[in-house]
Amino acid sequence: MPFHSKFLYIARECSDFAAHLIPLKKKISERQKVLIIRLDNIGDFILWLDSFRAYSQIFPPDEYDVTVLGNSVWEELARVNLSVKEFLFINPNRFCSNLAYRWEIFKQLRKNAFDVVVQARFSKRFALEDAIIRLCGAYQRIGFESHSGSLRQLEERRSRRWYSHLITTSLGDVHELQRNGEFVLSLGGAKDFKISTPKLHISKQQDEEAKAIIAEDGIPSDYYVLFIGAAEAGKRWPTDRYIDIGKLLYKRYGWFGVICGGPEDADAGKIILREADVPMRNLAGRTSLNVLAAVIKHAKLLVTNDTLAVHMAAALSIPCVCILGGGHFGRFLPYPACLGMSSQIPAIVYKKMECFGCNWHCIHKRTSNSQPFPCVSNITVEMVWSAINTFLETIERDPQGI
Repeated sequence: MPFHSKFLYIARECSDFAAHLIPLKKKISERQKVLIIRLDNIGDFILWLDSFRAYSQIFPPDEYDVTVLGNSVWEELARVNLSVKEFLFINPNRFCSNLAYRWEIFKQLRKNAFDVVVQARFSKRFALEDAIIRLCGAYQRIGFESHSGSLRQLEERRSRRWYSHLITTSLGDVHELQRNGEFVLSLGGAKDFKISTPKLHISKQQDEEAKAIIAEDGIPSDYYVLFIGAAEAGKRWPTDRYIDIGKLLYKRYGWFGVICGGPEDADAGKIILREADVPMRNLAGRTSLNVLAAVIKHAKLLVTNDTLAVHMAAALSIPCVCILGGGHFGRFLPYPACLGMSSQIPAIVYKKMECFGCNWHCIHKRTSNSQPFPCVSNITVEMVWSAINTFLETIERDPQGI
């Protein structure tokens, strides 16, 4: 462990031990106070929306006051899509690295006097979710029995003692929708719960804002979206191949192209815009999270890397073709076969390799970290183009794909 990491680890441990001295607020209300912790990224949050439906049965609003402790990156979406009494949003990385910020969050949590705390993330972090469970002060602290391999052995042995109840769910190649479903069923109170594709709602204000951007940029109603970003550079399909897809889509369908992504994708968007030389606009880095969802909502098609956009499209019932590598194959994508086939289920393009399931610890050498993983670069334009046409033809024959 590098010196800086070791120092931060020790400092965190000392700070967390001292946080036990923060007084717990005495319970005043007769109503039970529940804290649900969910601190992963945007795509994970969208998938979690499905199982969140069950929490209103598990903790009925007439008996419980529910607070969601969430990741600040998806605050916009949460305020529109989650119906709870209160929210508390934090920056997870800052929480793990800034002791003053960490202390303030612990103060808020201990003064809220929660009765029940549910840690609902499988890929938990010792310094994040487990630390919150340790110091929240609730008498009932619930979480997963196992984890995704995100904890070291010593961390796992320590943190198990901080939970009052651990829930066992399936291991192995289980989709996140199914694992989340198993978790809420084990909580009780939602015995009839069945998984489905998540539903994402867009506020009227954000929808109007997206329409204004679309109108301002002269984007017609028949447009498709290329979402070229990804959380990790290795998951990004090469820019030149998106250029080819843009040309083919215009030639075959006559649709306008909209390039989306984060601020870091703006330059790649400019290259696609210039080199494709077909009707397009570059919105990469120009849209908020809710506006991005609204832009996708009105598209004819989304073509994307393995990123939040694929789950947005599914939750908005928009046809989507996703270029998928093998790091987490089966856990987040493809969607479970039990959901059936419809225009709502993303079409997945991949080329199977023996190393699939590597958890993105790639065994192959790359010339730089910006180079795509081999499982991504092995996917050709022809493969994606074939998937697009097959998918769209299936939808045209039967919108439900049944």
